[in-house]
Amino acid sequence: MAMAKLRDLFQFLCLLYCTVAPAAGYSQGPPVGTCLTVFPKHGQDLTWQSSGPCPFKIRLSSETYSPLQNITITIDSDDGQEFRGIQISAHRKSLNKEEFQGTFLSFTPEDKLQAYNCMGGPQNQIAHKNNNTVTQVVLVWQAPEINAGDIVFKATFVKDFVTFWAWETKDIRTADESTVVPPTNPLEDPKLEMDDIDFSGCGSDRGCFLYPKICSGADCTAAITYQKNDDSYTFEMMAKTSGFVSLGFSSDTKMGHDVTVTCTARDNSVTVQNGYNPEFYNERLFAYNLTDLRVKKTTDSVMCRFTRPRILGLLMGNALNDPSEANIHNFDMETQSYIMLAWGHLPSGTDIMGKHKEIPAMSDVMVNFQAYATYTGSSMSKEYQAHGALMIVAWMLFAGLATVIARHYKDLYEDSMFCGTKIWFQLHRAIAVSILVMTVISFIIIFVKVDKLSEGAGRNHAIVGIAVGVAVCLQILGGLVRPGGDSSIRPFFNWGHRLLGQGAHILSAVNFILAFNMDYIPDTMKHYGTIVVAVWIAVQIVWELVFEFWSCRKNKSSGSENITDPKGMSIQDTKRQPSKVNIFMLALYILTLVVFAVAALCGIFIF
Repeated sequence: MAMAKLRDLFQFLCLLYCTVAPAAGYSQGPPVGTCLTVFPKHGQDLTWQSSGPCPFKIRLSSETYSPLQNITITIDSDDGQEFRGIQISAHRKSLNKEEFQGTFLSFTPEDKLQAYNCMGGPQNQIAHKNNNTVTQVVLVWQAPEINAGDIVFKATFVKDFVTFWAWETKDIRTADESTVVPPTNPLEDPKLEMDDIDFSGCGSDRGCFLYPKICSGADCTAAITYQKNDDSYTFEMMAKTSGFVSLGFSSDTKMGHDVTVTCTARDNSVTVQNGYNPEFYNERLFAYNLTDLRVKKTTDSVMCRFTRPRILGLLMGNALNDPSEANIHNFDMETQSYIMLAWGHLPSGTDIMGKHKEIPAMSDVMVNFQAYATYTGSSMSKEYQAHGALMIVAWMLFAGLATVIARHYKDLYEDSMFCGTKIWFQLHRAIAVSILVMTVISFIIIFVKVDKLSEGAGRNHAIVGIAVGVAVCLQILGGLVRPGGDSSIRPFFNWGHRLLGQGAHILSAVNFILAFNMDYIPDTMKHYGTIVVAVWIAVQIVWELVFEFWSCRKNKSSGSENITDPKGMSIQDTKRQPSKVNIFMLALYILTLVVFAVAALCGIFIF
């Protein structure tokens, strides 16, 4: 196991400067989790716009249907344009727009298309299974065995990686409006009105989760409240965002196997959606059993309200199972769970929850929904927090101290020796080794957690971080093989050692800026951390100038004559004993570093 990790680490380092090929999309068909969304994200930024008027038409052999009637569907364009991807299914036009209707009995070309069994239904959606181009597909759809009222076919067409048309529709009317059978599970439409969330009763008449830890309610970046009714629970949640806020219930502190409820707001269109996180993504599920739905969008936030039963049964199934299978996943509110809150933007013109840019907030402990308490949490996992804390202590606190002692305090306890070596050198070496140890431990923690090279700004942070790690290793190695004091190359070693140490310190400062500005860092943490690091850099520069000025002044004043003082010591010897001003400056400098290190640590553990 250890050798495998070492091999992975070696491969990780070898890939530092390799380019990553862009994703090629889902050439073998859309993910089965898109049964309800029918939207190709293709890894794009959340700025999707319709690719102009859709050239592809959905042509029906009949404009009306009766139960179990077969309808031929032909899909093509007037000018013979080609497309690579397709996803089409039938749904009620009202009362329950999620429920799938009818069955696709056949499809051509068979080498291009495949049938999905969405939510356990038999062959109720058609999708592509390769990226071959076609100009026409022909489907035979059998109407449901009951009269479901007017039905709409919803389709998405993909021409290439960036050109697609989502939610193209074609209506088919019922042949007999008098015999329409309403859905077993009608869905409630959310209301576009809601009072502001009341956080004054947190811990007394309602439970609350607040993020970040220093907020109290309306000033939070994200928050929820919950209240227990007879056999149901009412939740209210909000986030400072323009698109969606999503609440997850998890048995651990990692994303995956989590029940979710998501509220979206786009213009005057709002939704409340059930969902499930199989891994690091969300699948939309039927929004059964959610009532009292209200969503409100303000200039800088989205808030919503919903009530759910104590036991919520979510219908799930693998769309590729044949025969079709479905299972009910029951989530009981009497089971304690961690709370996750995610928020983000919607692709323009959609109600699809895209991949959230910022790390979700996670409660520090499991929430007991049977009692009212106020919970807080963090957006960063314990591993990320440990990694950041070690690097802050090592490079924001210890690195500056090691440099200053070696540069300006070689006269510290000059007359004392420890293990045959001067005190200043023992301090310098101990601090340097501590920096190395903390850096190595933080590398191991983050490698085990991430197990790959990050992308985007995270990639830059990783590369600079590895450069810092290599530099501190070379520093320690150089210290072990340094030439003797009378060696002719000792002056060159001293300058090289000093420049490498200062360079590593500068790179660490750059990396702190990169760390707090990675894409997934919450905006509040990003702004706070960037300010702390920027001020620390400025103060560090000022301190460097102060120490250099003071050393030059001290050397100049003590180097003019060599006379003795009343104790018989030469002035040149006396200057090697640090003055009270020197000691005060060092103490003040250490205090300054501690203040900034604590401030930076707060940025990690509060947000």
